Amino acid sequence: MKISSLCRIAAAVGFSLAALSSHAFIITDTGTTAGNPPSSLFNVGIGLADIGDSFTLNYAGSGASSGLAARSVITVTSLSPGLLGLSISLTNLTSSALQAAIVSYGLSVTPNALDVIVTNTPAVFTGVFLNTAPLQAFPGGFEQIDVCGAPATFTTCEGGTIGSGLQSGNLTDTVNILVAAAFSPALGAIPSATLDAFPIRFQTSFGSFELAGTPEIQVVPEPASLLLLGAGVLGFAARRRRTA
Repeated sequence: MKISSLCRIAAAVGFSLAALSSHAFIITDTGTTAGNPPSSLFNVGIGLADIGDSFTLNYAGSGASSGLAARSVITVTSLSPGLLGLSISLTNLTSSALQAAIVSYGLSVTPNALDVIVTNTPAVFTGVFLNTAPLQAFPGGFEQIDVCGAPATFTTCEGGTIGSGLQSGNLTDTVNILVAAAFSPALGAIPSATLDAFPIRFQTSFGSFELAGTPEIQVVPEPASLLLLGAGVLGFAARRRRTA
């Protein structure tokens, strides 16, 4: 194999690794659990390259909450030193045979949220507010939940009654929110944010249940792993050149 071919491979590997690391959400398993039933918690790192992109969270009950299911698609609409825009599309995938409504949702935001508003007119989740409960608790053992959303007539993370929530049978509600925080830690720094936990609360005819969202997209490899991948490809190319 010619040196020029080897260089082309190196360039291609470098381009691919750069694309992977700069145009994908950074998903991390926090190693903690919460919810009813308990589920792993994940955080999602967001940067300027993620504006306009979406990630999907899946929710599935088990045991006493078996049959409950939901999906949330979160799109980053804007990010600046002081504001983060999110569009949250929440679907209740629970069979319409079950009387089960989603009555609230939550978000943990780093750095801590200072204010939040709804910027559209959702059908259900018209209310959003900063969580002022001790430890910023959300039902189900979740903590450090900065933002809670619920029907407008309810102002706690517990949400409301079955009739007030997002009903079962594949119904969807989309809420656009604007979160205020110091997303640039220093003057001139590139803004970034981290979201995690993503709890939702179901109110059903057989009890209340809080579920954690599981990201649908894969974890982006650490930089060291990316370098090893690149080195492996280059090593394979070099060996082929020596044996040619």
